[in-house]
Amino acid sequence: MSGRLHGDGQIFKKSEFIAHTDYEVQITSLYKRTRNLGGMFRVFLGRDIKLRVTPNEDIAKHVGEMLTLHFEDSRRLDFILTSSSGDCVASGDFYTSGRSHRLGTPRRHKSLLSFGLPDHRLDQQFSKGTYQ
Repeated sequence: MSGRLHGDGQIFKKSEFIAHTDYEVQITSLYKRTRNLGGMFRVFLGRDIKLRVTPNEDIAKHVGEMLTLHFEDSRRLDFILTSSSGDCVASGDFYTSGRSHRLGTPRRHKSLLSFGLPDHRLDQQFSKGTYQ
């Protein structure tokens, strides 16, 4: 499954405005087909996001740097400009403007096996043999 977005956006380096640009984003959702006793189903593995911006002199100065594309709505996408011709590599997924700039680092999720216990407490219980 895939889709395309295109439009006008703004490029920032942290809070510094770099330039207005046209962009094109291609999104491909990745799935794996698997089988269980109930039949076949698909498991979502993630998304592949490809970005290309229309380069200009201001943008071309930032090859190899982490930048952020601000879309017309409140979404943003962190990326690295890989060439002065506008090729980019996305560094994570879309996010809204309320997220702090962690440059694409994923949030840490708690293990479902801990049943609300912090991971280090669960490890301690297993090592002591007191897990119930």
